[in-house]
Amino acid sequence: MEKAKVKSILFIITYAVLLFFAVYKWPHLKALVFALLGLIMPFLMGACLAFILSIPMNFIENCFFRSSRFVFLQKWKRPISLLLTICFVLCILWFVMGLLVPEIGKTAEKIVNSIPQYAKNLQKLLDENSHILSVVQTYFEEMNIQDLQESVTKYVRNTFPQVFTSTVNVLSAVVQGVFNFLVCIIFAIYLLFAKEKLGIQCKKLLYAFLPVKAADRFIEISILTHKIFSNFLTGQCLEAVILGAMFFVAMSLFRMPYALLIGVVIAVTALIPIFGAFIGCFLGAFLILMIDPMQAFMFLLLFLALQQIEGNIIYPKVVGGSVGLPSIWVLMAVTIGGNVMGVAGMLIFIPLASVLYALIKNAAHERLTNRGIKEEKWRKNT
Repeated sequence: MEKAKVKSILFIITYAVLLFFAVYKWPHLKALVFALLGLIMPFLMGACLAFILSIPMNFIENCFFRSSRFVFLQKWKRPISLLLTICFVLCILWFVMGLLVPEIGKTAEKIVNSIPQYAKNLQKLLDENSHILSVVQTYFEEMNIQDLQESVTKYVRNTFPQVFTSTVNVLSAVVQGVFNFLVCIIFAIYLLFAKEKLGIQCKKLLYAFLPVKAADRFIEISILTHKIFSNFLTGQCLEAVILGAMFFVAMSLFRMPYALLIGVVIAVTALIPIFGAFIGCFLGAFLILMIDPMQAFMFLLLFLALQQIEGNIIYPKVVGGSVGLPSIWVLMAVTIGGNVMGVAGMLIFIPLASVLYALIKNAAHERLTNRGIKEEKWRKNT
């Protein structure tokens, strides 16, 4: 007992000292954390990519290779499944880009072709307001041209070193980004090939350095987290496909242009929880506006109607149900995650909130059972 008390006291003192220095030196600690994150970011991104690719890869392995009796297929099931998964992802990207790029090019061409008409309208506006042009012309006539030249020369001389430095920094960032992307891809492929081996190694370390109960609890939470994140990603993709199909069918019925393109765009942007569909709405309205402003207005009305169905029925049932999180907590998790980490926070905070919700729910149920409090006690209305 004396030894246990001494350990507890030492632990409390150490924790208090570390907490004090963390608060006192918070700016330095924050800079250190961000520096470490910058170093390991390619590996974190690789782990996220491996997790995303593991879902379709596991599906392919379970569907096509589980019951196979051929030794050759069992030996090569992981490389074949990974190759098929990468091909599937690349095909989706090729399909989306094949729809987007030509239509964006056509829209840009229409805008360029409309420039002469815009110029004529601007000239007409200037002719109708010639007094404004005369005031501007008088201002430039009264301006000292030599002083203006000296000011421009001084500005260029002062900003050129900054422009050169910025250019070098941009090129360095591009090279670093390409390198990090390659590291991310290689690390993700390695994780996918050796995930079972890495899992065994992690469990071995946990049981070697932690108490058995703590290691069991950690593994239990890890399994729960993996399950919830997988269900969330699957539900998010399913919800995006449903929403894109709804827009394609509705726009086809109302004979609106770009039905397939806008359906695909909204399906892709809907991968961002709750707010992503509004990005697709803006892009779709812009494309339709270049053809018919009235139809663009009708598209906005259609979007508001379908968004109500998606936000109130589809999303809470599909995504909220897939992670076991009530609708109100889904909305709160998306809002907090967006404010903290932007788009990435919207994607991460829903499954994180679901994990926390499940842990608190199980802990509360366990405590109520241990205390002998019956269900009717806390279910009855006050």
